[in-house]
Amino acid sequence: MTSQVPSATVAASAAVNSARMIRLRRAVPLVPYKLVNVLTCLTAKLDAYGRNVGRPLTAPELERFLPWTADPDDLRTWAQHLGPG
Repeated sequence: MTSQVPSATVAASAAVNSARMIRLRRAVPLVPYKLVNVLTCLTAKLDAYGRNVGRPLTAPELERFLPWTADPDDLRTWAQHLGPG
């Protein structure tokens, strides 16, 4: 026998999640995402994993790679292309 969730509960849950997403979007400052080269950023992240010698990165180490918490110098570096061309 399966229990069904009342539709009012589902609607309330969706409303709460929508409100959370709106608050999160307003809390995150606008970052020039277009300026970040995804391959350059990913390469830097993979390099960080490699330098960590098989141990997972901690939360502060991972936050460095989020565009809205990244250092401006990192954003400038990640905006560049890898190698020639």
